[in-house]
Amino acid sequence: MKIRVGVFWICNFDIVYDIEEYIIENDDKNFYEYSKHHIEVWNELSSRQCNGKYIKYNYDFFPRGRVYFDAEIKKYSIELNNGRDLPKSKLIQIKNIFKLNQNI
Repeated sequence: MKIRVGVFWICNFDIVYDIEEYIIENDDKNFYEYSKHHIEVWNELSSRQCNGKYIKYNYDFFPRGRVYFDAEIKKYSIELNNGRDLPKSKLIQIKNIFKLNQNI
């Protein structure tokens, strides 16, 4: 089974993101998450995505979140920082970007 986890920012109408893929076989790991912190990848991602128009902002300016996978229950979760609610239109975009076909 191949899964995708990562980080993202909701930047106005755009989404800046990064994805890591894992192949789950008979692994004893129950929880999968992106291996880096937002602050570590913001400069690189914001400079090469969306024509670099967000590089002038700090990593914490826009709402940011993560996509996780719980291998024990075989379910993805998407979370925004500070417990914010994710608008349905953005949820659909993120599910499409990460190619998630499960209900979250």
